[in-house]
Amino acid sequence: MPEVRLGRYDAREVGLPPVCLCCARPASVVRKKVFVKRPWWLYVLVAVCWPALPVLLFVGDRVVVRAPLCELHKHHWSGRRLTFFAAAVADLVIATAAVVLIYIFPGSTHPLRNLGLILGLVGILAGPPLVLVLALTLRYTGIYPTEITRYSITLAGVPDEFIEAVRVARRGGAAVPQPSEK
Repeated sequence: MPEVRLGRYDAREVGLPPVCLCCARPASVVRKKVFVKRPWWLYVLVAVCWPALPVLLFVGDRVVVRAPLCELHKHHWSGRRLTFFAAAVADLVIATAAVVLIYIFPGSTHPLRNLGLILGLVGILAGPPLVLVLALTLRYTGIYPTEITRYSITLAGVPDEFIEAVRVARRGGAAVPQPSEK
């Protein structure tokens, strides 16, 4: 997987070449994106003990990158975030429906109680690990940080053409107007 190392100051303040970070087409917008690098053991902790999920909010190195994106990818990270939250909300709805059905029909042989038990297995036992797998899949099939240091960030999943545009810009290539920041 192609990787590029960017200086923190360049990524946050100076700006990157006006080439889409996702597909290498000409960029039309710049989006601020916070990249977070967390230790691997944190994901294991959340998988084993999913109530530890709020720990993910506080642990990890963070870097803000002003990411150039084309018209097609300008909502790249928003779409991924929306997919994750939709799956998490769906899991919560299924788990809540299970609890309600089991509570309404205690000890009965009513078919809706059986439905509540099935929904409970799906929403309470299988749901959280499936949502975690979805979150990791969304994270590692896109652009993600492989290393964050005090002075730089290394991003994986970027196209080779973007890496070449960064090299040209570092060598003092021709100045190209930056896309508007939105």
